[in-house]
Amino acid sequence: MKSISKRIFAALVCAAVLVVSTPITAYADSTLDHLNDQYSELEKQQQALKDKLNQTKTEKEKQEAIRNNLNNQITTTQKQITLLDNKINYLQNDIADKEERINELSAEVLEQQDLFMKRIRSIYKTSVGTSMLGMVFGVDSLGSYLSYGKYLSRISEHDSALLQTLSDNITELRDLQQQMQAEKEDLADTKVTAESKKASLTSQKTEVESTLQDIKKMEQEYLADQATIQKEMKQIQADIDAIYAANSGNGSQVDYSTTGFIYPVNGYTYISSYYGWRFNNTDYHTGVDFPAPANTPIRASASGTVIYVRTGAGYGRAWGYGNYLIVDHGGGFSTLYAHCTSVAVSVGDTVTKGQTIAYVGTTGWSTGYHLHFEIRRNGAHTNPLNYL
Repeated sequence: MKSISKRIFAALVCAAVLVVSTPITAYADSTLDHLNDQYSELEKQQQALKDKLNQTKTEKEKQEAIRNNLNNQITTTQKQITLLDNKINYLQNDIADKEERINELSAEVLEQQDLFMKRIRSIYKTSVGTSMLGMVFGVDSLGSYLSYGKYLSRISEHDSALLQTLSDNITELRDLQQQMQAEKEDLADTKVTAESKKASLTSQKTEVESTLQDIKKMEQEYLADQATIQKEMKQIQADIDAIYAANSGNGSQVDYSTTGFIYPVNGYTYISSYYGWRFNNTDYHTGVDFPAPANTPIRASASGTVIYVRTGAGYGRAWGYGNYLIVDHGGGFSTLYAHCTSVAVSVGDTVTKGQTIAYVGTTGWSTGYHLHFEIRRNGAHTNPLNYL
């Protein structure tokens, strides 16, 4: 029912019932049934949206956990890449140092070879200008000749040893350089693998971020739908309240804030759900819930007249209140008893405070055996704890 038509309809109903005394007329009775059916259907839609929101929340938490894990892996992989870069740079510098040292040793080899050749040339020139016989007889004695020969031999051995040492050093450095180059190439390959892994992780993270955006968008749509349904439920509740107010008894005014109502389930005063907003401000609870075993007697909270009874509901279906009744107490006050297994009175019955009028059940939209109890003043729900 659209909002405007609801208001017009409610006004017509109120006008009609002003000329009819209580209990509620058959016309208003059928209207209440229709409004309650609408309200119940909206409750089902609200519950479905709550389930979807819970699923959305679970999926969002799952995707956020995946994203956090990917972020950790990306951070770890980036650290590996940075470490590999440092190692590669170190090896590159070390290889360059070894290359510089090889060049220095090669220069020393060339220098030693040049000195060796200069000495050979000098000896050769000396030997050319002097005959072998002159060289032999140019020495003081045979011992001197032998000493001269040994001297030349030592020079040759020294130069050869020095050249061999330099050559060995060059060979060792080149071997080390080759090993370092091979290690550098291995590190470069490892870096390529790490960068590929990072790219893959980043791609996965992008997909997860996209999924999270979709989930958040869906969540906002669900919340908007909830707000719309809540608004419609308030309008329907206002229509229902208008009918209750129009059909309430006009007896003597009673100050129930001083005389009080009694707890409707004797011995069970624990409240499992209080009056007001609940479920993160997504549902306004119009009464209080008293948990009690199945078929526990429900008593009239105050004396009055039964003005409405609805039965035939089962668990989780039909309408939100399930089997319920309303008692008018005069002075603008009425009480509602919902989710009953069965109702023990009929419309028009006069009941006294404490009289058994129904039995605890879990019919309608209920999650367990309990009594949903409301106190209404001039058709509008109030906090029952202000009167109990």
